[in-house]
Amino acid sequence: DGGKTLTRNLDQTSAERVVPEGVEKIAVRAFSHCMSLKTLKLPSTLKEIGTYAFDACEYLEALELPDGFETIGERAFFNCHRLRSVSFPATIRKIGSEAFAYCVSFASATYPESVQPKILKALPHKEISRTVIPSKTRDFRSVDGVIFSADGKTLEFCSEEKSGAYSVPNGVEIIAEKAFAERQALTSVAFPTSLRQIGP
Repeated sequence: DGGKTLTRNLDQTSAERVVPEGVEKIAVRAFSHCMSLKTLKLPSTLKEIGTYAFDACEYLEALELPDGFETIGERAFFNCHRLRSVSFPATIRKIGSEAFAYCVSFASATYPESVQPKILKALPHKEISRTVIPSKTRDFRSVDGVIFSADGKTLEFCSEEKSGAYSVPNGVEIIAEKAFAERQALTSVAFPTSLRQIGP
């Protein structure tokens, strides 16, 4: 494919890796169990990271995805125990199931103004409790860890940090699909009289 896919990492000793310009995809398990990897520089041409691509890269600390990047495969960063931060571009379209599972040091994620609720829903796991969400975006707004549409009529997503009793604000008319899914720390949710729809 003319070098557009990086299929395997041959350097198992260097702490820093620079993926060459021109690479568009990092293949399945390309860097899996690369224990020396600490810093990673990705090319501007990259569009996809495959399933298990960086599985168990235990010393990888941060990830900055380039503009134009679109897809993270399932369990791509599974068991990256020291991964603390991820920066997503406006072009991100899909994060696969458990892409960041067991990233137990995860502290923050940076989203663009065009952030999509489905990306927010895909990222948090039980270990990720301090996800940073912009306080105001073009299409959405965040209030105490809960994402609403810009007009406040749709509750899109509730972050994992929410606990105890929560009252959906009056004026909310729609609660999006899976907005409260797996939020085990919540003990109760009270709905406003304005609510008309739950789910799709």
